[in-house]
Amino acid sequence: MPRLAILLIATSLGLPVPAVAQEVLLRGKQSQLNISGTLVSAEGGMFVVRTAIGEFEIERKLVTCEGSGCPKRRGPAFALDLASESSLARGLIPILAEGYAASLDAEAIATDAAGNPVDPAAAGPGEDGKSHIAFVDYDGQPVAHLGILEADGMEAVEALVAGRASLLFQNERATRKARAMVAEAGLGDLESPDQDRVMALEGYAVVVNPKNAVGAITIEQAGDILAGRITDWSELGGAPGPINVYSLAEGMGAFDSISEALLSGKAADQDAARIITLAPSSRIVADTEELTEAVANDEAGVGIVSYLSRRDTRPLPLTNECGMTFYVSPFTIKTEEYPLARRVHVYSLPQPEGQAQAFLDYLLGPEADELVQRAGLVGRDVQSEIQIDATDRLATAASAATDPYEKGLMQELIDKQGLHERLTTTFRFAPGSDALDQRGQYELARLIAYLKQRAPAELVAVGFTDDRGLFDANLAVSEQRAGQVIRWIEAAAAEAGIEGIRFSAVGYGEISPVACNSSPRGRASNRRVEIWIR
Repeated sequence: MPRLAILLIATSLGLPVPAVAQEVLLRGKQSQLNISGTLVSAEGGMFVVRTAIGEFEIERKLVTCEGSGCPKRRGPAFALDLASESSLARGLIPILAEGYAASLDAEAIATDAAGNPVDPAAAGPGEDGKSHIAFVDYDGQPVAHLGILEADGMEAVEALVAGRASLLFQNERATRKARAMVAEAGLGDLESPDQDRVMALEGYAVVVNPKNAVGAITIEQAGDILAGRITDWSELGGAPGPINVYSLAEGMGAFDSISEALLSGKAADQDAARIITLAPSSRIVADTEELTEAVANDEAGVGIVSYLSRRDTRPLPLTNECGMTFYVSPFTIKTEEYPLARRVHVYSLPQPEGQAQAFLDYLLGPEADELVQRAGLVGRDVQSEIQIDATDRLATAASAATDPYEKGLMQELIDKQGLHERLTTTFRFAPGSDALDQRGQYELARLIAYLKQRAPAELVAVGFTDDRGLFDANLAVSEQRAGQVIRWIEAAAAEAGIEGIRFSAVGYGEISPVACNSSPRGRASNRRVEIWIR
């Protein structure tokens, strides 16, 4: 019989419970339970008490604690104000708040502006434009209050600049206008690694019924489907028949994120709204779950959802404007090579203090990865994969190459790919730079943790560039960047006490692009150093 059950039986019968040094007394909040003894632990939401008849565990929220051994009362409750676009405010942040509250031995409770509990399913911004979450400890005492301002674009940035929000959550890169506003206020650079943290990734999938035989489509075709410019499956190489589009309503944060992702390749640096107008024939659904269920039950159905929400549907491969085809997966999303992958940014002002910094530290730590996945996003943990798709793309390019030198390099790269797994850790660079971008500085720490666990025999940094400049100059740049990355990794590995790994670096210039070089976004994707192991 469980030890707590023995105690409950004794208590229910009115029998005395032997005690040792009377350090704590736990009293049931809604029962006659009394446990007295020495407090062993009060972590993870549980009390562990040692009594004369054994140790007992009980949830802290079920009892009150009296005596000198009880956990000390907290200091004054703190308040933290956040700003976020609506899909993150209603999906990701409440889940993160739940985990952060647990790390503080507290519960996260949705409230109104006055602090009164509300139904989490119905929670949303009140008259003050905010949704509210209270952290309450297991004695019912307030620990923290989160105020979440739902705001998009410049309104959210203005809240950060004005001090009405300590942190800003966005699923797109800050615009030039936003960066200028922050800089003009003397509040730093939103592109600095000290102010821009990438805490998660999101990838959107065009999903169809599993019986639908249509193959890869282009990103432009996906947008045309939503907008009603493509209405029959025969236009996409399928059997003739009308396309039934299922979509979230225009104006919902998730719909806006999807439409912006579809158009971001064309308008990534513009500040104007990038929203697709739905065709009148579209079938509007309440949420992602309803959308995927509808598509899974309709052989003519199609919709766009976050990858981790796809359920029983089939994601279509996507082909970019220069003919590369990509399959959506956590791996291609983490490498940011899938065309509809996006970063989830957390912006701050320089050197956030107090609870803002503590919350940031939690968001960027390993505990948050599981919460990110619960919210339908992709975490930043390192993953490895055999390079089948990359080798297939390169083999196709090699078969069409006419220059013997380039063709030889491609074959060398193909052979090397066959011997190594690639990690999702990918370092990217600005034009003409060998400095890490804001994501890379955090990726290095995660890579070192992975190497300690995996302990590969060999690690190779493999550099690539875009196609701007001379071929041989690009080869030299790619080798230089790969060498720089290896030096960073070797130094960090030595500091972490990692031994026995052979490190090397090699560069292949422009011969293996993962995006089209026709746009700034595509060229940025191609300026990279991949990490391979075996």
